[in-house]
Amino acid sequence: MKLLKLSGFFQLDQVIVLLTAPTGVAAFNIGGMTLHFSLMLGGNNYGSYKTLSHDKANTLHLRLAKFVLLIIDEISMVGSNVT
Repeated sequence: MKLLKLSGFFQLDQVIVLLTAPTGVAAFNIGGMTLHFSLMLGGNNYGSYKTLSHDKANTLHLRLAKFVLLIIDEISMVGSNVT
């Protein structure tokens, strides 16, 4: 439904979109990836995130450089420590 509304603002055939969601089920339902996998967010059991190594940061930069639009489905499910 949201993609249909966005199509009025963007020519989606010309925009490379990264579809993400906080859970695997939600990501599967929209044909995307989890937010943590997409942004290489490796957390621990205490809710904190590790700083990316230089190599991983470069890999992430190259991966994200081609995207024009990031869509996060179910953003209300994402904790404040990620946003």
